[in-house]
Amino acid sequence: MAFTRFHDDPSRIIKTNLETTSMCNYTFNVPSNTNKSNVYINDPHIRLQKSGSLQYSNMVDLEGQLKQMDRSYSRDFVANQYNTKNPVNHELRKIPIYQLNKSVTDESRSTHPSWTYRSLQQYRSDYLFEDPQNHCSMKFVNNVDTNIDTKDNFRKNHKKI
Repeated sequence: MAFTRFHDDPSRIIKTNLETTSMCNYTFNVPSNTNKSNVYINDPHIRLQKSGSLQYSNMVDLEGQLKQMDRSYSRDFVANQYNTKNPVNHELRKIPIYQLNKSVTDESRSTHPSWTYRSLQQYRSDYLFEDPQNHCSMKFVNNVDTNIDTKDNFRKNHKKI
């Protein structure tokens, strides 16, 4: 009789053990403050955890300023509340403790959002190398029924005896 228990398959057991034990691996693999050769990846989808986020910048203050949580409620004129044009006056550290690699994300929605291109000119006034209307017409006979075509061009070849 064949062994049909899918749950007790040895490779399945190894895979489940790997999935259950590696669940919080990112917590254990957080880089330390003492190691100065840490390399971080500048990826918009990944937020640095624990000590890496403290070394990078203060993201809480930055998000608070973007949400205008640092301003008090008032009934005054809105133009008087803003001292600068840019509400975010956040500076990064001049000398980073760590090395920062370039972004590896190739997704255009996260690296180049659409609102950055709305004000740009979309029309290109350059002359084209070829006339695009030349390629509209087909240079061969198309939409012809082959049965009718063979009937029209049929020639009887009678052999004379």
